[in-house]
Amino acid sequence: MNLIGSLKNRNTNHSIVYLFTDSEEFGKQGVKHFLNKNFSLHKKIALNFNIDMLNCNSAEELYICGTKYNPKLRKILEHKVQEFKINLGHDEDIGNKKSWLQSSDHREFANWGIPFLYIGSENEENYNTPQDDFENINLKCFGQTLNITKELILTLDKNLD
Repeated sequence: MNLIGSLKNRNTNHSIVYLFTDSEEFGKQGVKHFLNKNFSLHKKIALNFNIDMLNCNSAEELYICGTKYNPKLRKILEHKVQEFKINLGHDEDIGNKKSWLQSSDHREFANWGIPFLYIGSENEENYNTPQDDFENINLKCFGQTLNITKELILTLDKNLD
Protein backbone atom coordinates (compact mmCIF):
# COMPACT_ATOMS: atom_id res chain seq x y z
CA MET A 1 0.00 0.00 0.00
CA ASN A 2 2.94 2.33 -0.52
CA LEU A 3 2.29 4.37 -3.65
CA ILE A 4 5.57 6.28 -3.58
CA GLY A 5 7.59 3.13 -2.91
CA SER A 6 5.91 1.34 -5.82
CA LEU A 7 6.86 4.14 -8.22
CA LYS A 8 10.29 5.24 -7.00
CA ASN A 9 12.44 2.65 -8.82
CA ARG A 10 10.52 2.66 -12.08
CA ASN A 11 11.89 4.15 -15.25
CA THR A 12 9.39 6.76 -16.30
CA ASN A 13 9.21 9.15 -19.23
CA HIS A 14 8.49 12.05 -16.90
CA SER A 15 9.85 13.09 -13.56
CA ILE A 16 7.39 12.47 -10.76
CA VAL A 17 7.37 15.06 -8.03
CA TYR A 18 5.55 14.24 -4.81
CA LEU A 19 4.17 17.47 -3.43
CA PHE A 20 2.59 17.47 0.00
CA THR A 21 0.92 20.79 0.64
CA ASP A 22 -0.70 22.26 3.68
CA SER A 23 -3.42 24.82 4.37
CA GLU A 24 -5.82 23.67 1.67
CA GLU A 25 -8.76 24.59 3.87
CA PHE A 26 -7.29 28.08 4.41
CA GLY A 27 -7.21 29.24 0.80
CA LYS A 28 -4.87 26.67 -0.77
CA GLN A 29 -1.89 28.47 0.78
CA GLY A 30 0.59 25.59 0.45
CA VAL A 31 0.10 25.04 -3.26
CA LYS A 32 -0.04 28.77 -3.94
CA HIS A 33 3.33 29.14 -2.22
CA PHE A 34 4.82 26.31 -4.30
CA LEU A 35 3.56 27.74 -7.59
CA ASN A 36 4.60 31.30 -6.80
CA LYS A 37 8.11 30.28 -5.65
CA ASN A 38 8.70 27.94 -8.61
CA PHE A 39 7.46 30.05 -11.49
CA SER A 40 10.09 28.66 -13.89
CA LEU A 41 8.62 25.16 -13.51
CA HIS A 42 5.14 26.00 -14.80
CA LYS A 43 5.86 25.23 -18.45
CA LYS A 44 7.59 21.96 -17.46
CA ILE A 45 4.68 20.49 -15.49
CA ALA A 46 2.89 18.06 -17.79
CA LEU A 47 0.16 17.22 -15.29
CA ASN A 48 -0.95 17.75 -11.74
CA PHE A 49 -2.40 14.45 -10.51
CA ASN A 50 -4.12 15.34 -7.26
CA ILE A 51 -4.78 12.44 -4.90
CA ASP A 52 -7.28 13.38 -2.23
CA MET A 53 -10.14 11.67 -0.41
CA LEU A 54 -8.95 8.14 -1.17
CA ASN A 55 -10.76 6.53 1.73
CA CYS A 56 -13.62 4.71 0.06
CA ASN A 57 -17.16 5.80 0.66
CA SER A 58 -19.77 3.16 1.42
CA ALA A 59 -20.36 2.58 -2.30
CA GLU A 60 -16.60 2.09 -2.86
CA GLU A 61 -16.70 4.44 -5.85
CA LEU A 62 -13.84 6.44 -7.29
CA TYR A 63 -14.13 9.50 -9.47
CA ILE A 64 -11.69 11.33 -11.68
CA CYS A 65 -12.37 15.01 -12.18
CA GLY A 66 -10.67 17.08 -14.86
CA THR A 67 -11.14 15.18 -18.10
CA LYS A 68 -13.79 17.63 -19.29
CA TYR A 69 -11.12 20.34 -19.27
CA ASN A 70 -8.46 18.04 -20.76
CA PRO A 71 -10.09 15.75 -23.37
CA LYS A 72 -6.65 14.37 -24.30
CA LEU A 73 -6.36 12.97 -20.76
CA ARG A 74 -9.82 11.43 -21.07
CA LYS A 75 -8.72 9.62 -24.23
CA ILE A 76 -5.59 8.29 -22.49
CA LEU A 77 -7.58 7.03 -19.51
CA GLU A 78 -10.65 5.59 -21.28
CA HIS A 79 -9.48 1.97 -21.21
CA LYS A 80 -8.16 2.07 -17.62
CA VAL A 81 -11.29 3.81 -16.37
CA GLN A 82 -13.43 1.00 -17.77
CA GLU A 83 -11.05 -1.69 -16.48
CA PHE A 84 -11.10 -0.30 -12.95
CA LYS A 85 -14.75 0.85 -13.03
CA ILE A 86 -13.85 4.45 -12.21
CA ASN A 87 -16.37 7.21 -12.81
CA LEU A 88 -15.44 10.30 -14.75
CA GLY A 89 -17.22 13.29 -13.42
CA HIS A 90 -17.65 16.01 -10.86
CA ASP A 91 -16.34 18.38 -13.55
CA GLU A 92 -19.53 20.43 -13.26
CA ASP A 93 -22.70 20.55 -11.20
CA ILE A 94 -25.12 17.92 -12.53
CA GLY A 95 -28.05 16.93 -10.33
CA ASN A 96 -26.71 15.92 -6.91
CA LYS A 97 -23.14 15.61 -8.27
CA LYS A 98 -21.31 18.82 -7.43
CA SER A 99 -18.28 20.11 -9.30
CA TRP A 100 -14.94 19.32 -7.69
CA LEU A 101 -13.09 21.96 -9.71
CA GLN A 102 -12.76 24.26 -6.69
CA SER A 103 -12.53 21.58 -4.01
CA SER A 104 -8.81 20.86 -3.65
CA ASP A 105 -5.28 21.92 -4.56
CA HIS A 106 -5.70 21.05 -8.26
CA ARG A 107 -7.69 24.27 -8.60
CA GLU A 108 -4.53 26.33 -8.28
CA PHE A 109 -2.76 24.31 -10.98
CA ALA A 110 -5.79 24.80 -13.23
CA ASN A 111 -5.69 28.55 -12.51
CA TRP A 112 -2.10 28.58 -13.81
CA GLY A 113 -3.13 26.71 -16.98
CA ILE A 114 -1.54 23.42 -15.88
CA PRO A 115 -3.55 20.29 -16.80
CA PHE A 116 -4.92 18.44 -13.80
CA LEU A 117 -6.73 15.33 -12.73
CA TYR A 118 -8.24 14.83 -9.31
CA ILE A 119 -8.93 11.31 -8.09
CA GLY A 120 -11.02 10.70 -5.01
CA SER A 121 -14.23 9.39 -3.57
CA GLU A 122 -17.37 11.21 -2.66
CA ASN A 123 -17.85 12.16 0.96
CA GLU A 124 -18.26 9.32 3.36
CA GLU A 125 -20.06 9.50 6.68
CA ASN A 126 -16.99 10.33 8.80
CA TYR A 127 -15.58 13.03 6.51
CA ASN A 128 -14.39 16.03 8.53
CA THR A 129 -15.92 14.73 11.76
CA PRO A 130 -14.22 13.67 15.01
CA GLN A 131 -14.61 10.07 13.73
CA ASP A 132 -12.48 10.82 10.64
CA ASP A 133 -9.69 8.58 12.00
CA PHE A 134 -7.40 5.87 10.71
CA GLU A 135 -9.42 3.17 12.45
CA ASN A 136 -12.41 3.96 10.23
CA ILE A 137 -10.57 3.56 6.93
CA ASN A 138 -11.63 0.69 4.70
CA LEU A 139 -8.05 -0.62 4.29
CA LYS A 140 -8.92 -3.18 1.61
CA CYS A 141 -10.56 -0.55 -0.58
CA PHE A 142 -7.83 1.99 0.22
CA GLY A 143 -5.15 -0.48 -0.89
CA GLN A 144 -7.02 -1.19 -4.13
CA THR A 145 -7.35 2.55 -4.71
CA LEU A 146 -3.60 3.05 -4.31
CA ASN A 147 -2.91 0.25 -6.81
CA ILE A 148 -5.38 1.75 -9.28
CA THR A 149 -3.78 5.17 -8.79
CA LYS A 150 -0.32 3.72 -9.52
CA GLU A 151 -1.60 2.13 -12.74
CA LEU A 152 -3.24 5.38 -13.81
CA ILE A 153 -0.05 7.35 -13.18
CA LEU A 154 2.01 4.84 -15.19
CA THR A 155 -0.52 4.93 -18.05
CA LEU A 156 -0.46 8.73 -18.11
CA ASP A 157 3.34 8.78 -17.97
CA LYS A 158 3.59 6.45 -20.96
CA ASN A 159 1.05 8.38 -23.06
CA LEU A 160 1.67 12.07 -22.28
CA ASP A 161 3.82 14.09 -24.68
